[in-house]
Amino acid sequence: MGQLQPGAFLELTWRHLGDIVRLSLNSPNGPTLLLGPSTTIANYVKLRSGAALTPWQVVPATQGEAEVDALE
Repeated sequence: MGQLQPGAFLELTWRHLGDIVRLSLNSPNGPTLLLGPSTTIANYVKLRSGAALTPWQVVPATQGEAEVDALE
């Protein structure tokens, strides 16, 4: 388990590639994203503050890579 801080990124490793990943915000009952990760490309999920329905946004690998590079 990890915790994401503002302006940071968090890298997760899937031990069982066929399993669904559950990402929750603030608590197990908070906004949740269930993700079936790709095994062929990197998977990036962006956390958007102030989003009306869901704070989670799955982004293309090229966009995710560029945004992580900008943070480093």
